[in-house]
Order: sequence, then C-alpha cells, then structure tokens
Amino acid sequence: MTRPSLTLVVAAALAVMSSMAHAEELGAPPSTLSYENTLFGRDNPLGVADEFDLRYRIPLYQSGHPALAQNFFGIVAPWLLAPSLFRPGIGVEVQPLSLLHLYVGYEPTIYFGDLGSLHSFPSPSGDYGSGAFQVGGPAALPGAVYPAVVHELVLAATAQLAVRWFALRSTWRGQYVHASLRNGDTVFYDSFYVVLLPRSGWLLHTETDAVYRSHFGLTAGLHYALSMTSYPASAYPAGEAVVNRNTPIQQLGPIVAYTLFEHSRRGRFEAPTFFLLVAWYLEDRYRTGQLVNQAIPMIGLGLSFRGSLAEWGRR
Repeated sequence: MTRPSLTLVVAAALAVMSSMAHAEELGAPPSTLSYENTLFGRDNPLGVADEFDLRYRIPLYQSGHPALAQNFFGIVAPWLLAPSLFRPGIGVEVQPLSLLHLYVGYEPTIYFGDLGSLHSFPSPSGDYGSGAFQVGGPAALPGAVYPAVVHELVLAATAQLAVRWFALRSTWRGQYVHASLRNGDTVFYDSFYVVLLPRSGWLLHTETDAVYRSHFGLTAGLHYALSMTSYPASAYPAGEAVVNRNTPIQQLGPIVAYTLFEHSRRGRFEAPTFFLLVAWYLEDRYRTGQLVNQAIPMIGLGLSFRGSLAEWGRR
C-alpha cells in the first residue's frame, strides 16, 4: 500500500471511531452498509460500463429538518468496469447537511491493453477522433495501444435540492491524473470522458440536472455536462503552438427516468430505475460537424438500483 493511500485509510478509521461515538451520544439513526449499482451504455462515442459503490455510512447527528436530516460520514469503495479498463477505488465522504455532499478518493484506472486501451500521443494536437458508433475509441495502428495504470486523486462536491415536484443536483468532480506513458508521450486518451488528458494534470467534469419528480416514479428534466482540462507548455513539441483545441466539451439534452416500487421497505434490492439521456454536443473538437454531425446526439441507456446490506446501532 502506498503512503498516500495508507494515510487516507488511517484518517478514515479515526474519523469513523469519532463519528460513531458522537452518533451514539445523540441517539442518531443506525450506521448502514449499502451499495449502489449502475449499468449503462452509450453511443457517440460507443461504450458500455458497470459502476458499483459499496458504502459504510455513520450519521453525524439527528434532526427532523429536511435540510439537515440526511447527514453522515462514510467510507466508499467504488469500482467501474468496462471492456478496456477497470477502475477500483477507496475514498471518504461527508454530508454535513442534506444539501451538500463531499468526497475525496483514490481511483486508479487499470487499462488492459486491448480494445480501446491505452492510446497516448506526443502532443495535445494528436488526432483522437472517432465515429459515433466506432468501437474502441480512436483508430490506432497495431501495437499502438498498451496496458497501463493511471493514478487518479478525486475531489468531488455535490449540491442538491428537492422541493415538492422539483429537484436540482449539480456535481463537480476534479481529478488529478498521473500516467506513465511510453515513448515520451505527453497526453493520453481517456475513454470515459472522451478527451486527451495530460500525463500529469487536472480534469474538471461537472454535471447538472434540473428535473420534475412525479408521485408515481417518473422523473424528467434537463441535463448539462461540461469537461475541461489544460496542458502545460511542455506537453507540446518544440515549435508547436500552445493551443487547447480539445476542451471545453459541453453537452445539453433531456433526461428521463422511471423508478419501480420506490417507496417499498428497505431491502437488498431497492428502487430499480431505468433511465434515458439524449444529449447534443454544444462544443466538441470532433462532434459539432468536424467528424460527426452535430445533429447526432450522445444517447445513454441504463439501469440503476441500490440495496441495504446491514445496519448497526440505535434506531
């Protein structure tokens, strides 16, 4: 175990013990072990993945006010699996009040070296374009993709609000990445966010949803996404103009979801939700007419569900 990850685990353990004692004093709701799972696929670009989060949460205090009631400290073990990569992780989360969720974690990405893995380039101007239904990301010569590990430190914050039929959720995710690339390459293709990232540097990704919530499980509204990164001058070959043509990337479109038996009692399998997202590219190097017609949206389909595995402490 590396020193940063060991420090994270030790800090998490100390915070857990402190929070458990505080929750016991206040007679707070029980601590819980739960999971969330999302299976999704998309086109433009083509991709499929499964995301699983295992969470241990401890309430911080007890309150009946809606703005304060959903509070906790937790440890999260997330992973994401796709045909070309595996992204395990460990992190801590804090929700001091219902309106704000904070997360910090270490989530390395392990590229397998086959379909879609790992494309790297000697310049941010490298051609990583792919068609709307192209498998495996940008085209590459035999041997041009290879296995690799990309270390990622994740900092995330989510603001969320629900009032009657209206809900707003905005997530901001910053990722510091560090990759060991071959042949002196300075950037690599991230198949999840569909952009070239620097060998060492930051990615900012934000998603915002404003939706109507019905009383029978239907949710519908508008989705906006933004991805941004920057490249140091050293990422460009000598004599090449230092110009970032790859970001920002912006998407906008409708999202619809339907949840089955959402208000049933807690159990191992809860709130199965089918969702559809149709988002058009407002800004993108390749998908606003340069390689893919701007009229072709990114279409995402998926199924998410969650469950409660165990509870401890007072009710």
